[in-house]
Amino acid sequence: MPAYVNLWAARNLAVVLPRPWENYLTQNESVKLSPSLVQRDFSRIISTLGTSAKSPKRRGYSSGRIKGDKKVPRTRHQVIKKAHRPRRGFLGVRTEQETKKVAKEKLKAS
Repeated sequence: MPAYVNLWAARNLAVVLPRPWENYLTQNESVKLSPSLVQRDFSRIISTLGTSAKSPKRRGYSSGRIKGDKKVPRTRHQVIKKAHRPRRGFLGVRTEQETKKVAKEKLKAS
């Protein structure tokens, strides 16, 4: 809806700009401007009217770190390694080698 209001307000500023194949459109005032014809000329209308926004200002670059100031080096930490654990099969089920090992130990114990 607001777009149609913009086109309706700009209809007095629009000019008919027929394309080469639009022989039925002439550049006289008798042509009633439809919203699509106003929309076709809207970029020219905006460029002639300009904008109310101010142009952006350059703010410059930040001052950064003070000259001669040195960063404190990071504290070094010792690498922590996990203890080696025997590998288990899928979902904690013993592997074939583990079952053979357990069976041998049971035979020795008995």
